[in-house]
Amino acid sequence: MPPNTRSRGSAATPDRAATARQQTVYHSRMKSIYRLAVDRLRKQYLHLQDAAIQRGLLRGQRDYVRFVIVCRSRVGSNMLSSYLNSHPGIVVKDEIFSFRRVQEPGSLAAAQPIEYLEREAFCAYPSKIEAVGFKLFYTHGRHKNAEGVSIWDHLLADRRIKIIHLVRRNVLRSHLSEAIAFRTSKWTQSGQINAVKTEDKRATLDFDKCRDDFERTERWQRDTHDFFSGHDMLDVSYEDLSADPAAVLNRIQSFLGVHPRNLSSFHSKQNPEQLRELIANYADLKARFAGTPWQGFFED
Repeated sequence: MPPNTRSRGSAATPDRAATARQQTVYHSRMKSIYRLAVDRLRKQYLHLQDAAIQRGLLRGQRDYVRFVIVCRSRVGSNMLSSYLNSHPGIVVKDEIFSFRRVQEPGSLAAAQPIEYLEREAFCAYPSKIEAVGFKLFYTHGRHKNAEGVSIWDHLLADRRIKIIHLVRRNVLRSHLSEAIAFRTSKWTQSGQINAVKTEDKRATLDFDKCRDDFERTERWQRDTHDFFSGHDMLDVSYEDLSADPAAVLNRIQSFLGVHPRNLSSFHSKQNPEQLRELIANYADLKARFAGTPWQGFFED
């Protein structure tokens, strides 16, 4: 074999491998863009349908299952919502009782939370819609209006409303994710589009703030179970949703009583790195939490 033949062959193999990797990244990005576009178009379509129903041009109905996704921040609620919104018979609204919504001048969410809920989420939809829900963080909607009523009072009284309680077993991951999001101003991720580099996400965490957040989150979770003890409730964890989305989503669809579908999400993990890569003082934190109920959060 001539010397230059082997040289060309050995050089071609790495080139083909590099091309294959580039194509994989490209297809992953295009898939995320496609799913994001479909989600945006569907929301616009629902908005147009709502306008048509309000004007009497389209018949609407309210005979659907109502549910609430109750959780804290940074537990995968955006991912879960996008999965469920890919089902043609499910609508999930965002955090309609967020602090920003409630504090807006003349906010209906603050003054008349029940009327606001019926307008923003539990309104009339086309006949194909089987289930409608919205996200509610533990701290949202706690205000009481002039009549002394909060949205939590209304949800408690209406036993028909189903509760999806979304948690993240590793609360350290939630705490870190929130710290990184505040630092980078990036709260969602779609594939590798505009992904933040690991070195730009690396953060130093305060021991006392971590402990307080762990205790507070555990208290929120216990209180939620007690508060909605009379409702149909489904516990879902971010870890299970990430590890086996099909199984978890099938369980949720069964819980909501909708026709099962294969669902997709345009969201992806923002911080897939190991904790020691993202936490600058990882070794110190791990040592200080040794022997506590939270030592298992340190994954290595």
